[in-house]
Amino acid sequence: MSKQTFYKNFKNLEELRIFELSRSMERAAMYRINTEHPLVKRLDEISD
Repeated sequence: MSKQTFYKNFKNLEELRIFELSRSMERAAMYRINTEHPLVKRLDEISD
């Protein structure tokens, strides 16, 4: 996936709570994948 496509869709993924803000600094924010989200759990199952 291109960076442009990722950035275009990131807000939607954040709203779905697939990504969560883990910490923020002055001009940077760090996110982590929400491993408790059902979609993330399912992706993890099928990727094994």
